[in-house]
Amino acid sequence: MKIYRNFIDPRAFDWPMASSRLDRSYRPEVPDIARVDDGKVMVTRIEDDPRFSVLKSKIMDSFLAYAEEFKYRIHSLAMVGYSEFGKNATLPWHTDYYGGWNDDRVLTMSIQVQQAEFGGGLQFEGSRIIQLNDGDAIIFNSRVRHRSVRVAVGIRKIVVSFACGVKL
Repeated sequence: MKIYRNFIDPRAFDWPMASSRLDRSYRPEVPDIARVDDGKVMVTRIEDDPRFSVLKSKIMDSFLAYAEEFKYRIHSLAMVGYSEFGKNATLPWHTDYYGGWNDDRVLTMSIQVQQAEFGGGLQFEGSRIIQLNDGDAIIFNSRVRHRSVRVAVGIRKIVVSFACGVKL
């Protein structure tokens, strides 16, 4: 795991309105992974939006630098998604690698765009909750179990991306 402080200035971007519920069609056995109580997670894919080409390049450069340190060869980004977690929203314990024949995600990056007023955050199994500041980013192995902690007050906004590759 690696934390980048002040990875971006969130105010420098014209963030889209998160427009659809988190699509978990690639994992149909857990259709409600993004719902707890009345909470919801909204996602907009931004990897093809030209407004975010500089951000996408910075994400890929960070993945490549981190991958070298941990002996991965990265060949592509799987997704760059902007997400909003409303009140009571959470993602339960999961990994970002699902083991399918076409799943070669090896690294995950989460960039904090806006902290919730209370709650939210990222927690890895067996560790404390990590609260990133707005603009901070974290990269970690996609196979590590983690969760998004329930938002109590406000809206948590993040950008999440996955690097695809192979272990050297």
